[in-house]
Amino acid sequence: MTLQQNDKPLWGLGEVLRLAWPASLSMLNVGIMRFVDGWMVSRVGPEPLSAQLAGGMTAFVYESFVLGTLSAVNTYVAQNYGAKRHDLCGQYARSGLALGLLLSSFGLPLLVFARPLFALIGHAPDLQVLEAMYFRYMIAGMFITQSAVGLERFFYGVHRPVVVIVASVVANAFNVLCNWVLIFGKFGFPAMGLEGAAIGTVAGAGLQLLILGGVFVSPPFHRLFATRRWQASWGQCRDIIRVGWPAGVQFVNDMISWGLLTTVLIGRFFGEDALAAHTATIRYISLSFMPAVGIGIATTSLVGKYIGEGRKDLAAHRTHAGLLLAMAYMGVCGVLMLLFRDELIGFFIEADPVRTAEIIQMGGYILICAAFFQLFDAVGIVYVGALRGAGDTRWPMIVTALLSWGVIIGMGTAIVLLLPQLGPVGPWIAGSLFVILLGVAMTWRFESRAWERIDLLHRPEQPQPSLVSAVAEPFSATAAELPVEALDDPPNNGFPTAPHTYGPPSAGFQISPAPPPEDGQG
Repeated sequence: MTLQQNDKPLWGLGEVLRLAWPASLSMLNVGIMRFVDGWMVSRVGPEPLSAQLAGGMTAFVYESFVLGTLSAVNTYVAQNYGAKRHDLCGQYARSGLALGLLLSSFGLPLLVFARPLFALIGHAPDLQVLEAMYFRYMIAGMFITQSAVGLERFFYGVHRPVVVIVASVVANAFNVLCNWVLIFGKFGFPAMGLEGAAIGTVAGAGLQLLILGGVFVSPPFHRLFATRRWQASWGQCRDIIRVGWPAGVQFVNDMISWGLLTTVLIGRFFGEDALAAHTATIRYISLSFMPAVGIGIATTSLVGKYIGEGRKDLAAHRTHAGLLLAMAYMGVCGVLMLLFRDELIGFFIEADPVRTAEIIQMGGYILICAAFFQLFDAVGIVYVGALRGAGDTRWPMIVTALLSWGVIIGMGTAIVLLLPQLGPVGPWIAGSLFVILLGVAMTWRFESRAWERIDLLHRPEQPQPSLVSAVAEPFSATAAELPVEALDDPPNNGFPTAPHTYGPPSAGFQISPAPPPEDGQG
């Protein structure tokens, strides 16, 4: 009995869970790392905490473009994995690594403009110094972080997510240790405060890259995916750019709009206490949406795999299963935010009693806003992941740009100017409406089935198997005809165990022209 048939009684939840739990745990691990990172920095004072968020978010504006572009590595690897073109999986991974290094180098000029950039925002001079310092570390570390991202997307695409979670847990534990030593000055090191946190973040990313790279070139993966052949294909880089750049722009729009909400609409108009309340809220929201992002990544991989197999019906079913998981998790998070909002904000705040009470009150109101959009956020995350798995990235980019500038920035600015008595809650009302509208828009796009017209593999459309063939095939197939999952997918999503080879020979290692643009992009 096939994997698809086994999962039918659970609407596909079993298969989604097998891929989503390591991805979600990995993303949750990142959220926990940022949470602990912020908590350690908050022991130094509220100003370093605010500077960490502002500096990190500003650096992430460019980094998010690279990250979004490299998400297409998952798309191409997963579709070729489903089509049993294993050599191409390794080729797209190598091309993604080369592209990540190239795009990271384009961000280096930003190091020179760090201080003038934060001076334009208008925060206090001492805060600007901290923000610029943290920003520089994050930009300089992009060579490490984005190389790790490219390898992560490969492992997700070939359905080996356990490799990612192991590397993430070890690296983040190392990051916490580095933070403790460098922030507070242990074992003879000077107390470096926020700068110590920045160094710890880059060091943790470096260890993660070493682990992922070691597994990538290990003998089992080399036998199956030819991972030690270091040539990259310019044609495949163009494939990744063509599908990935809209996702990168979409990510940048998110970061710019939320960054402006943080630094200008809240930080500049309402001061450091409001920014501290906002920062504490963001820490909890990251714990909520990061696991859902993991489910979205798993959905990308599953949609890509089943499109590669020619089973678009199963791609839709697995998307709906992922949607149920994400909504269940984020719904619980929303209830907790609503019930324990004062205690959650108070955990991050240490100041005089009057100042603490004001920050907790503002943060509590912001958490109420966040609680009400959790389900819509889950919907948007999963459907965007599914659309990326199909290669449908331009339409989400356009909608996100219109909503982010029209609602978060336009409506948020109007609320700040016309209803200043709402304080930092005003911009958050606009941000909440953005999340709700985006979830509705992505639902319509996916359910319209426009993504089914996109063809990234450029092959003739395969007929859907009939009910008779679906029942008879498992009993009549020979070993040579078995699906690749039966041969080299162990039950625990671990390492490949046999050097099987499928698909055409690896002829794409030379520089070659890209295939024509995919059909159906819109």
